[in-house]
Amino acid sequence: MNVANLLTSLLWSGVAAAGFAVLFQVPRRNLIYCALLGTVGYGVRSVLVNSDVALIISSLAGAIVVGFGGYWLSRRYRQPSPVFTVPGIIPLVPGSIAFQSMVTLIRALQAGPVGAEVLFVTAAYDALTAGLIIFSLGVGISAPFLLMRRERPVV
Repeated sequence: MNVANLLTSLLWSGVAAAGFAVLFQVPRRNLIYCALLGTVGYGVRSVLVNSDVALIISSLAGAIVVGFGGYWLSRRYRQPSPVFTVPGIIPLVPGSIAFQSMVTLIRALQAGPVGAEVLFVTAAYDALTAGLIIFSLGVGISAPFLLMRRERPVV
């Protein structure tokens, strides 16, 4: 991936995160932070994927960055952490992989007995990959709360 494509992807990931923040009715003053978290998380994942790190591990790293960023922002601006982490994690959701899995499954069902085995295996692989990425996103945004203890609860 060249630099121009990476910068374009980072721009659109920030726009997607900000768009979902608007959809989730995040206060206006926090929209830029949501966009920034989405951009940084997607950037971490993109850099790692381009460095030949597995997509699932790269997604976990991006989600951890979003999780700790959201944790820090929630403490700094006295907002609930999901205000920042939920829109920030949206660019990391594996929508295209899940869609490709469903398309391949439909093709396998239409193929009949000849050649359907390979399509079923491909669909299962894509579905498992998407599921593991989604699991890693959940672990990543939960990491700050699993690793850091609060002295007193925030009410």
